[in-house]
Amino acid sequence: MKTLKEYVEDLKRVCRENELRITPQRLEVYKTIVRSTEHPSAEDILKKVRKRIPNISHDTVYRTLNWLVNNKLIFQVGVVNGVARYDGNLKFHFHYICDNCGTVGDIFHQDESFADFSTIVPRNFSVRNILLEIRGLCKDCKN
Repeated sequence: MKTLKEYVEDLKRVCRENELRITPQRLEVYKTIVRSTEHPSAEDILKKVRKRIPNISHDTVYRTLNWLVNNKLIFQVGVVNGVARYDGNLKFHFHYICDNCGTVGDIFHQDESFADFSTIVPRNFSVRNILLEIRGLCKDCKN
């Protein structure tokens, strides 16, 4: 697993490649996501970042999230209960999502060939990422 310092270096590299400044806001949003294992929403991220940067706006957080996703530094896990959730862990894995409470968890599979869809994807299509969500009820909601 990457260290926070390695994640920050990735962000700095991509910012340089795109000729963007590494603003405190951009850095804090990114660090908040990569530190989290909870797959936070934009609102969750905003609340955490505001503890360190009180005047950060909703717009800055949303624009930063879009930029991070577009530059492949994070993933948008999907929409859970109508809200997009984010993941900074780029290591190959799947997600389970509780349809009731919205909990999102990681499922790691040691063999990446498990998700080899090359036999069903058209030859002229280049797979960038595979997102698999397994939906159901978590242990707490099932009880």
